[in-house]
Amino acid sequence: MKTHLCKLLLLTASIFCGQVNLFSQSTVTVTLSSAGEGSWVVPCGVSSITVHLWGGGGAAGGVQSGVTKATGGGGGGGGYASSSYVVTAGSTLSYTVGAAGTQHPAGGDGGNGSATTFSTTIANGGLGGTSANASGTGFAGGAGASGSVGTTTLAGANGATGSVGAGLYTGGTGGNAANTAGGGGTGGTGIIGNSGNSGNAPGGGGGGGSVGTGPAGTLPTFGGSGGSGQVTIVYSLPIVVNAGSDITAACTATSTAFNLAATAAASGYTGSWSTGNASVTITTPSSNTSQVTNSGLGFTPGSSTSFYWTVTNGSCTYQDEVVVSFGACAQSNPECTSAFSLTANASLLCGQRTNGFGGGADGCAISGTGQTVWYKFAATNDSMVLNILGTSQYYPNYGVFPTCPAVCSTNKTYSLSAGDPGKHSVVTGLSIGTTYYIEIQASNSIDETFCISINDMAKNSIAPLQATAIGTCGVTYNGTTNGGYYASTGSNMDSDGTNEVSFVINDISWFKFCPSAASSYSITFDVTSCVFTGVNSGSQMAILSGTVGATLATTTLSPIWQAPSPTYASAAPVSSPTFAVASGACVYLLVDGFAGDACSYSYIVNPVGNTCLLLPIELMSFSATGRNGVVDLVWATAFEKNNDYYTVERSQDAINFESLKTVEGAGNSGVQKRYFVVDNNPLSGISYYRLKQTDFSGRYTYSEIQAVDMDKTNKFEVNIFPNPLDKGAELNISINSMKNDIVNIVIMNSSGDVVTTKDIKFESANPLIQVKHEFEPGIYFMKISNKKGEIITRKVVVK
Repeated sequence: MKTHLCKLLLLTASIFCGQVNLFSQSTVTVTLSSAGEGSWVVPCGVSSITVHLWGGGGAAGGVQSGVTKATGGGGGGGGYASSSYVVTAGSTLSYTVGAAGTQHPAGGDGGNGSATTFSTTIANGGLGGTSANASGTGFAGGAGASGSVGTTTLAGANGATGSVGAGLYTGGTGGNAANTAGGGGTGGTGIIGNSGNSGNAPGGGGGGGSVGTGPAGTLPTFGGSGGSGQVTIVYSLPIVVNAGSDITAACTATSTAFNLAATAAASGYTGSWSTGNASVTITTPSSNTSQVTNSGLGFTPGSSTSFYWTVTNGSCTYQDEVVVSFGACAQSNPECTSAFSLTANASLLCGQRTNGFGGGADGCAISGTGQTVWYKFAATNDSMVLNILGTSQYYPNYGVFPTCPAVCSTNKTYSLSAGDPGKHSVVTGLSIGTTYYIEIQASNSIDETFCISINDMAKNSIAPLQATAIGTCGVTYNGTTNGGYYASTGSNMDSDGTNEVSFVINDISWFKFCPSAASSYSITFDVTSCVFTGVNSGSQMAILSGTVGATLATTTLSPIWQAPSPTYASAAPVSSPTFAVASGACVYLLVDGFAGDACSYSYIVNPVGNTCLLLPIELMSFSATGRNGVVDLVWATAFEKNNDYYTVERSQDAINFESLKTVEGAGNSGVQKRYFVVDNNPLSGISYYRLKQTDFSGRYTYSEIQAVDMDKTNKFEVNIFPNPLDKGAELNISINSMKNDIVNIVIMNSSGDVVTTKDIKFESANPLIQVKHEFEPGIYFMKISNKKGEIITRKVVVK
């Protein structure tokens, strides 16, 4: 099915549009559904339009606390109105899309929907349903709204009254909007108490809540929100603009060629083809019928490419799109000598197959007699996660080998663990910078299709002890989850062995805040960007409270709330209900990449009914690095509030710590601060260090623990901090090396492209290099080598 661009281009003005359907005739439908005010520019050649309006649906009533036998009424449907207008091309027309009525925060009456307007046409919003506040009563639904002004007007249906039966309490059904398929949500049912479902857009009323939870109905339930309003604009173009039907190409081999066939441009108009895919050539772009060939690299298996047919006459430009989808072909990598390179931490490579060619001569019989394909990767860590998302009936088998040709007895692993949605395995014993080979073999001698990626192990995935501290309310705190699955078999995070969250833990990250006195808060959570798209993308977020120790045995956490799972990057920010926090307790905010996705996200802590009462610093980094018989201890803070002092503590067993040095804090600071301490007499063997921060009231927090092996300090070592770091911030590189040593630093992006490279000669031993950078946010890899040929690779995350 064709997906058309929201582009009806003007050379003199731009059009604001929502969803555009451009048919083979000259009829265009523009759908505007985002609540609030906006404007729309009349396209070239358009002299008349017809508008259809729906008001926002009313929210349903809920059930208030303590009510044992009652139900809320459904919300009223939004009104409908329609009118036709004579318009002038290039003119700007204003409109307002009515907002949906929202549920009451304490199970009360539903909110009213807002009116939708376009010029002089008005469709009113539906009324909210009544809440249940007395035992044994089903309360009335809200009234459907009218289309008060327009050539054609209709009223939305009223919400239904909630029903009360023997042991069954059904919230009222929301009223449908007039003249639309959009309908009201269904009320919650059952004695356990449910909230009503939201109404459908455009203009559907919400469904009513039923009796509250608990034996006495002690907790409120909520009516569903209404459906938002909508403006639809229908008009005719003076010409037909049609790029033709979408195309499905059978194969993505380098010889692929296909024909484009648009409707020819009308007399007086010129047409041309274009595409953003640089690997293809359009042979005759000015002809409506033209052939497309590739330039030697072919198309990505399983991908799609858009081609645009643009028709122009003077100041008027119109554009339509045809989408060409490419199926998976037989890979050209049946032997390890032709292995396809995988970039660590890149997106899943999809459209891969195990059939269509003869098996290679250098393979190992993993399982069965299926054919093989080969991939290779350069290890960026000593343990990495191999992700395989099977898209056919069976999953292929695999092995990881350190050589090519492969020696069958040296494979790393053949097993895969279940994930969501695919399968994964942690491959251990890798050497950073070394190339490894992955053999994929069909399990049942059939054509199996799959996606594949190789990722670093997720960090901060075991204990919330490593959570980043939030020290200020109302400020945006940004975080990321790494791509790839973490080898977790459950969701329990503390000593009781139960699952504190409903989702499988893969690659979680942690934030925390600790109020200095009893207070109440809500959390605003937003997913800003993700590596993957579609149903298997996004993040999962949960709020927990309790105490956290160094191990699961000393950790006790209880769930407070979970965000919708998954929360997509395209969705609006979500806010938690208000929750209370006792004095001295901490709140932990957990984010997990859904199905192994890697996402950027943000938090805002909102105080409710009180001033912000949080503990005082945000620790950006803390590191311990051994060099020539001493240990450098470096930490940095983003801000400090009422911060008294720091204590550097040392241990030989990571359990019993002693105070090493005390450093005065900055008190109150809104800028980044850096601190540096040297342990001149470190313990022999492995030493453990942590940072204790104490505020003026005597409260304290600990950093994560850092380990230093003094037996290895004469080796070539590199420490990078802060990491992650903000865009434009200064990056520090500490190198354990001798005077006059020469090192080469190469920085690559996640695709393996070299961003920068330089050689540095050291005037002194163990230098600290400070680098200013302007890298865009993302994941980078820094490869540092000395004149002895020693190589160290580090990952750097730019926020």
